[in-house]
Amino acid sequence: MKALTSLLLPVILLTGCSSSPTISPGGVNTPPPDINAWLKPRSEKPDSLSETRWKMLTDAGKTLGFRGGKAQRSWELIQALNARES
Repeated sequence: MKALTSLLLPVILLTGCSSSPTISPGGVNTPPPDINAWLKPRSEKPDSLSETRWKMLTDAGKTLGFRGGKAQRSWELIQALNARES
């Protein structure tokens, strides 16, 4: 069993290294979604979700929105730097 584990572990760990990085289809010149897309979601709470689960999903969404806002701001800064460079 120990030999099997020592043989399979490197294969499993190296599997992640073989994948290619994901690049967005729009490239660098397309802006990420606006901050309002993150702050004002379109859906309401479904009846099938409990209040606790809805609160957890809302908090996770706000964290994701914060990251989306940071992505938007970094894109704006990159565009400003590229404009200054040329």
